Amino acid sequence: MAVTVIYQGIKDQPLLVAGQGRHVSPRPAPDKADPGAMGLYFGGGAPHLHLNIRQAEQERVLAEVRQRLYSLALTIDNLTPPEGDTPATAVTALSPTPQALSATADQEATAPASHGVEVQWTAAPGQVLSPPQNPVALVDLDDGEHTFTLTVDGVEHQLSVMVHNSNGQVDTQEDLLGRLARVIGGADAGLSAQVVFGQEDAHDPDHRLLNRTARLLIQGVGPGQGASFSLADGQGSLVAAYHLDSQSPPRSASLRLGGALTAQESNDFSLDNGHVSATALGTTGGVVELKVEAGAGPITRQLASVITQYNGLLSYLDSHADLLRPSLKDRLARPLESRAAQMPALGLKPTAQGKLLPSSQFAQRVSGDYPTARQVLLDSQGWLPALRAKVGQVLAMDQEAFGAVLETDSLAQQRRRAWLVLEQTASGILDRYF
Repeated sequence: MAVTVIYQGIKDQPLLVAGQGRHVSPRPAPDKADPGAMGLYFGGGAPHLHLNIRQAEQERVLAEVRQRLYSLALTIDNLTPPEGDTPATAVTALSPTPQALSATADQEATAPASHGVEVQWTAAPGQVLSPPQNPVALVDLDDGEHTFTLTVDGVEHQLSVMVHNSNGQVDTQEDLLGRLARVIGGADAGLSAQVVFGQEDAHDPDHRLLNRTARLLIQGVGPGQGASFSLADGQGSLVAAYHLDSQSPPRSASLRLGGALTAQESNDFSLDNGHVSATALGTTGGVVELKVEAGAGPITRQLASVITQYNGLLSYLDSHADLLRPSLKDRLARPLESRAAQMPALGLKPTAQGKLLPSSQFAQRVSGDYPTARQVLLDSQGWLPALRAKVGQVLAMDQEAFGAVLETDSLAQQRRRAWLVLEQTASGILDRYF
């Protein structure tokens, strides 16, 4: 039996004509509009829908690029180049969490070795934080000079601040707190003073939910608990009015070393009879293993890790080139382009795509000719400092600056979308009759 399928238009129902003249009724079309991608496409919403999808994908890609850049920068920052020209005899302390715990080892340190360390919290200086003030409110102190004594680590400083509160010239709270911060912060290098701004619940939520506040923050500077200090009024009442004589005490560092919990004023400590020196920078979130290793293994692994991350980043940029501006990859590849001729001496092969491929001889070249490796890769004019500077420049910019303009589809995207239309159309025909 011959069957003829007639289409009057792409939106029309197909009409089947049988040889005996009978018309086979197709499966009835649904009453509701197709909410899927094809329904939107045929309904005229495809261009906007497709653009929105690509914009969302671009945002995801830009966020991933930024995360990879942060990771690469961190890996470069945490390199531990050995001192001297013979890394084969170097001893290196390796922290699993360099942001929370840094360490170095001397030549007498036991290697290989592992030390269990936990930083529960670091030492912190004492501080004075005045009560919150309305920055634009007027002061209610006596007009004139107010004197007070600042004592830092036993050394007294006689200071004074002028308060304006007469003849139409009245300080705001922000004015006076700023003046106080400059006087106190400039009196002794062991202290810092600044006005910090915040927000608190408003008393009249009908007009606004939050009020802006200003407070004077004074704290010791330096390692560990910093300098000790105190303030006392002389002629005037500034210290009492702003509660500057009320200080939170300094905090001791809490460390667990070799299973024993200890508290100390400094964030610095030593292990292995003083041959491993470490500094607590933040909490470790539990006990971590601080390892000590001899030889060139640490620096060669670290360099290989940087190269792997760099190559992975460039591959990611290439695979999403339709969503990114070419200038992003150009910036990151430029430091290698200008140093490409130096890389083969280290067993590294630059590629036309801007990547760097290490050979099986790379680790041996780094260990056997470390002065060259240091000059080409690590010194101030080397590849990694230049790459780190470029990464820093990119991270300092808005990530949207490197997104490609998405006003029109690429030819590849148009072809893919056309094939999708054809596949969906063919599937729809078969679904209506079988």
